[in-house]
Amino acid sequence: MKGGFKAEALVLEYSNTVFFALWTVLAFADPSSPAEHLDGPVSMAWLAATAWGSILVGHPFTTGIAKRDVPREMWNDPGFLRVNLILTRVWAIAFSISTLTLGLVVVAHLNVGFRVFFQAAGLIIPAIVTVQYPKRVQARMNATITQGV
Repeated sequence: MKGGFKAEALVLEYSNTVFFALWTVLAFADPSSPAEHLDGPVSMAWLAATAWGSILVGHPFTTGIAKRDVPREMWNDPGFLRVNLILTRVWAIAFSISTLTLGLVVVAHLNVGFRVFFQAAGLIIPAIVTVQYPKRVQARMNATITQGV
């Protein structure tokens, strides 16, 4: 698509825009709201809901992003679709775990270092998997093809 990306590649961007709009309205509607202390777990819960929701509707959010780098003829390949379903599940699980751990940080009144650690881990670990897993799948496929020749 000239001049930008298709909507399916921007699922997280659209979802985050809605989240921040709602969070802003909440902040202005009730400045004394305890929401300020819950921004970490609530934002991760929103991301988890977005990821799980994309799976439920049959369009894992990583698929649209991956299409940026994969030739069009691969877009309907069962292997491509499976890899993206798995990657979206990894992100959904990471966001869900981060929601719980950040919620515990808030409830236990732990210092900001714990919050930073759990939030970073919830983003870095699935990012590493997103980079490495497709490479491993491709290497396995190449090895299978080489062995079959």
